[in-house]
Amino acid sequence: MNTKTVLLALAIVVSLPLGVWAASKADVSNLVGSMPLAPSVINTVNAGFQRGIDDGRLTVDEAFGFLQRIATSGAAIEDRQTILLAIAQSLLEDLPVEMLVNKVDEGLARGLPLDVVAKEIVERRQTLIEVRALMAQKGVTIQQQPNGPGFARTAVDAAITDSATVLESHIRSGKKPNDGTLLNATLTTLQRDGRVPSTVFSALAGTLGEADLARVATNIESRI
Repeated sequence: MNTKTVLLALAIVVSLPLGVWAASKADVSNLVGSMPLAPSVINTVNAGFQRGIDDGRLTVDEAFGFLQRIATSGAAIEDRQTILLAIAQSLLEDLPVEMLVNKVDEGLARGLPLDVVAKEIVERRQTLIEVRALMAQKGVTIQQQPNGPGFARTAVDAAITDSATVLESHIRSGKKPNDGTLLNATLTTLQRDGRVPSTVFSALAGTLGEADLARVATNIESRI
C-alpha cells in the first residue's frame, strides 16, 4: 500500500460520520507500514503499538488516531521516526506513554516544530524510566501473576505518570531540584488526581523521600 493510497483512505475515514467506522489492529499495522520508514523501524513501531493495545495502555482507536496525526503532520520523517520509536520502545518496555502522547498532541495543536517536540519526548521518556525505577525501589511494581506481588498496571502507570509530570513541570517552570517542595507536590498530586488507589498511595507516602525525587529532578535539569 503506497502513501497516496493510505492518505486517501485516511481522508475517507475522517469524512465518515462518528460511529460509522472503527479502527482494527490490522488498520494500525497497515498505517505504520505505509510510513516511509526503514523496515526495522516499522517492525519496532508496529510491535510497540500492538503491545500497547494488548496491554490496555491504548485503545485501537487511540493508537490509530495518534499514528494518523503523525503520518499526516508533514514534519520531517526523521522527527516523526524519533517520536514513534520513543513511544513504541516505551510500550515494549512496559512503560506508560500517556504523558508522551499528550505532549506530542499538545505540540501538534500548538504548531510547534516537531524536532522540538521530538527532543522533549526523548527527554521525558528518560524521566519515565527513572521514575519507574524509583517506584520499584519503593515496592510499587506491576503485578505479573494473579494474586502475586505488585499492583494493577493502571495504578502503577498513574503513579509513574503523575510523579513524572510533577517533576518535569517543576524543572521546566524554572524551579530548582533541591528546593524542598517535591515530595509534598508529588504526594498532593497523587492523592488529588484520584487515579492512584489508596494502597499505592500509602506505599509511596511511607517510603518516598524528598532526596529520591530531587535526584530525578536533578537529572531532568541536566538534560534540558
